[in-house]
Amino acid sequence: MKQEESTINNEVYERLDTKFIVDESVMYSCGHLVSPLLNDAKQKEDEQLVKIYELLKKVCDLKLDPSEPLNPYKPSFGGSDGWEYTQNELDVLSELQAHINSTAFVARINDLCWLYSKPKSKSFSNALKAIDLYSSYAIDGDSWITLGVSHYYRRALRLACQLGKGAYEKVTYIKGKLFNAIFDSYPNSKFMKVWLAELLDDYNLIGQTEFERIEEEFCLLIKGFLRHDEFYEARFYLEFLSKKYYQLKRNDDWVKALIAIAKTWEDEASIREQALAKASLYENAIQAYRKVPNSVKSEFDIHAKLSELKVLHRGAGKQTLAEMVTTKVNVPFPERDQWTASAIEHVSGKDSAETAILYFAGLFHGFDKLRLMELEKEDAPRSFTNQLFNTIRLSHDGRKIAVDRLSDDAELYRDDDRLWSKAVEAAVLEADILVCDCFLPALDELNLQYNISLSMFESLCSVSPVIPSQRSKLFAKGLYFGFQRDFTTAIHLLAPQWEHLVRDILNESGVSTTTMDNKDGITTECGLSTLLSKPESEDIFDDNLLFEMKAFLTDSRGPNIRNNIAHGLFDDDYSSSASCVYWWWRTLKFVLTSLLLSSHSENKN
Repeated sequence: MKQEESTINNEVYERLDTKFIVDESVMYSCGHLVSPLLNDAKQKEDEQLVKIYELLKKVCDLKLDPSEPLNPYKPSFGGSDGWEYTQNELDVLSELQAHINSTAFVARINDLCWLYSKPKSKSFSNALKAIDLYSSYAIDGDSWITLGVSHYYRRALRLACQLGKGAYEKVTYIKGKLFNAIFDSYPNSKFMKVWLAELLDDYNLIGQTEFERIEEEFCLLIKGFLRHDEFYEARFYLEFLSKKYYQLKRNDDWVKALIAIAKTWEDEASIREQALAKASLYENAIQAYRKVPNSVKSEFDIHAKLSELKVLHRGAGKQTLAEMVTTKVNVPFPERDQWTASAIEHVSGKDSAETAILYFAGLFHGFDKLRLMELEKEDAPRSFTNQLFNTIRLSHDGRKIAVDRLSDDAELYRDDDRLWSKAVEAAVLEADILVCDCFLPALDELNLQYNISLSMFESLCSVSPVIPSQRSKLFAKGLYFGFQRDFTTAIHLLAPQWEHLVRDILNESGVSTTTMDNKDGITTECGLSTLLSKPESEDIFDDNLLFEMKAFLTDSRGPNIRNNIAHGLFDDDYSSSASCVYWWWRTLKFVLTSLLLSSHSENKN
């Protein structure tokens, strides 16, 4: 059915209020700012104004994702990857440009006109204007992240590259502007120069001559950072140079960069007082030195250096567990604002990102199966409704997946099925509160204070005693995406890895993880639910970890994360989303705990 066109009289624009559309709000979804104006127009029965505000809200609800070349604007609340726009709506948006002061929003309007106009040739000028507007922003350390200017330049470059020869001059202009900005001063942002270089490199816009100038600038910066013991900052620039040396096949410089990176970990460890930090830093130094090619390890005496660091790491590890701090909560659900403040304080002010991540993993001790079940035993006799009605549990798509039967005898609440069901329910509810009031605020604080990189987790997972070597990068990426608040990607990567991990552990313990059919003798691997239900799993895995794996990953009465991933249900269902965030955090804690226990065991031996 053809959508009704919106005929707008010019005089309507005089009644239009667009003061709320400013750059500070455009980078986020700001549709909620339109709602009061829309409601007011509806009360006044101003139909044309209502149509404009509805269209504005539609555009304001979008958020820019420059990594998506074909669909860069998505509704922030999930659902469809965007909306179609009628030509009439695009014409109205074009008229609205003159009444909007936000450059980014006007750029968005032109970009939408380019994306949704048919044929494309009709809106070529809109695409060029969007490029000009997005790339018109000043490049400075204050707005690059806080106002989303980095996204604007990425979108401008992406769009210019898509246009090809028709926008060649635009690409050249943006490249020159970004390149020259590398050599400006950014007193409030130590990472600004490397961010700019990485942006150019992402679009293959750094030639040999440009890299030589960047290399000279970065080497001076690195020397300055190292003089002031700013190892974290120095590593970011060294890692960029290392990547470029490798791409350019400058093998000698690449090896020297790898050794310099390893040396920053070693030197940083030597000045830290906390054993926990020392152990982590020495571990990273060991892994960094191992990345040096075997063919030159003897030339640079890397083997002796590794032996020295292992001794230092073992000594620091002896005190690691004693220094671990665990947050304890005296009551199940404390006052929420206070809990949030405590979580933020717990991860703040640490001497490195690695230390802060360790503290982040210690925000919660994990669920205690016995405690949850004991609480449910005590609460069961007081639950009047449970003694009158069966509780029917439905899946997200309406299927009945479990029935908790009524009982008039408190003893029956000790039956495994009902008690287990209530314990799972309690764990999911507590995870919801933990995520909202503890983990997410603490995560935001971490991202404000530290620049967390993928390489941290690649190093961490590569030495984990429980992660299969061929899966370490998948674990690393899953953990990293969580720190970027991309939990959808994180859980898609991590949840399947748990099945593989459990299968490996059971196989190593001599437990069969396959089934054979009676007809042809064909052998198939068991799924995670079956693996966790094996009697041997109760002997091999910690009771609390086994409970959590079942409750969150496989049990039909819980969020059943693995089953719901395929349907994307956790994107729309709040409790399932919180459970996914919790399981991302639980994976992080599991990996760190296994490393600490392994180190402690090694020290004892």
